[in-house]
Amino acid sequence: AGGRVINISSNLVDSPIVPYHDYTAAKGALVGFTRSLAQEAGAWGVTVTAIAAGLTIGTESSRATTEDVRERIIASTPLGRLATADDIAGAVAMLASDDASFITGQTLHVDGGLVMR
Repeated sequence: AGGRVINISSNLVDSPIVPYHDYTAAKGALVGFTRSLAQEAGAWGVTVTAIAAGLTIGTESSRATTEDVRERIIASTPLGRLATADDIAGAVAMLASDDASFITGQTLHVDGGLVMR
């Protein structure tokens, strides 16, 4: 047995800097589901994690974000840029790897340090 479930959430759950209420509520529920499923699936050796992605270049949400909001996010991000698809994919690959075999029920923020927990 064993396996990985990796959900994609959003850093808006912890830092709701734009008023996407329905989206943020759904992503918050996904974080709760991640924890709940991790508790149950661990018995079969399945890890369940989530990635709280920051605003990612080239996505529908980044296209819908106004330039002033995008610039404010970049200015507030310690690494000084938006996420790329490769940033998110790298985190997924890490969580899917054997290196993450003892990580479950956690949410990894991949947002350049915008949210620090």
